[in-house]
Amino acid sequence: FFEGYGDHRDLHSFPPRRSSDLNGDLSVLRAGTNHLICLADNPRDRRFQVTCYQESLEPFMARGRELRAQGKRGRERQRIRSAEIDAGLIEMPSRASAISLYGIGEIDSRTGWPDSVTTLQVLYLPYATAEETGFSDRPSRTSAYLMDAGTARAHLMIPGDRRKFRPHDPIRRR
Repeated sequence: FFEGYGDHRDLHSFPPRRSSDLNGDLSVLRAGTNHLICLADNPRDRRFQVTCYQESLEPFMARGRELRAQGKRGRERQRIRSAEIDAGLIEMPSRASAISLYGIGEIDSRTGWPDSVTTLQVLYLPYATAEETGFSDRPSRTSAYLMDAGTARAHLMIPGDRRKFRPHDPIRRR
């Protein structure tokens, strides 16, 4: 589906794929055999986004979806999850865990396809600091940087490039 934008087949097994229905409920599209969970694009959202992440992040990610469904946004959702992590209610991985995001772009109403695809790699490093990692904690569109340094949500943002979307799959979004 994302010709030239990364391929997880080299992991020798396949992640489970989950998709949101029009009510926002997740369903399993395909059972997986490895350590990744992939979420298909949400048809209710104008953005086009596919996410794959290490299964040890599922409690954190699932809680984020629950809070979003309750209408919690941005910093409020971060504050709640941080408090729950600190209270031991959400278990975070004890070592680095990765997330890959694909396709953060608007859907072209004329074609039904996203106008562009952006890749972003995220590496969760709970409680990591700029000093111990050597990465800046200042956001950058072109260089890796540490976000939420010193917290349980600390993660390395590794920006990718934005490319014109070139579909090779006949499935169109309606």
